[in-house]
Amino acid sequence: MAADAVYDAIKAFLEDQANVSGLADPVTGEVPPIRFENETFTPPEKKAWISMSLSGVLYGQASIGAPTQADNRWDEGGTLWLPVFVPVGSGSSRPRQLAKQIADLFRGRTMLSGNLEFLDAFIGEGGQAQEEGNWFELPLGIEFGRVEA
Repeated sequence: MAADAVYDAIKAFLEDQANVSGLADPVTGEVPPIRFENETFTPPEKKAWISMSLSGVLYGQASIGAPTQADNRWDEGGTLWLPVFVPVGSGSSRPRQLAKQIADLFRGRTMLSGNLEFLDAFIGEGGQAQEEGNWFELPLGIEFGRVEA
């Protein structure tokens, strides 16, 4: 399986409007756009948006005893980051609502034929986004694990 399989599976899931339709703004009905790593993105004006990235351990050895080390089982784990951005001064209720809804999207979900599972989710302390100027950022992290097939 390709090294980018986890990223690609999560990205495809988030690009499917049927999966993210529950994130729609209750007033406008608009689903916040999602910025993916190293892709062109222009934040919407005065509206919520989400960013997606991964960090973590790649291919940690999970077994011993195979004739060669490479033949042992190697699992992947890390954190899916989905921070929510809203304009500074617009409050934190909407980003907290979105963060909880996003976490619920991944609760109990598996991908990659059941080999990728999503574990604990946590919402961090929000504040002015360091790299995004006049945006308030509420971090959301979801731990994941993928058992090598």
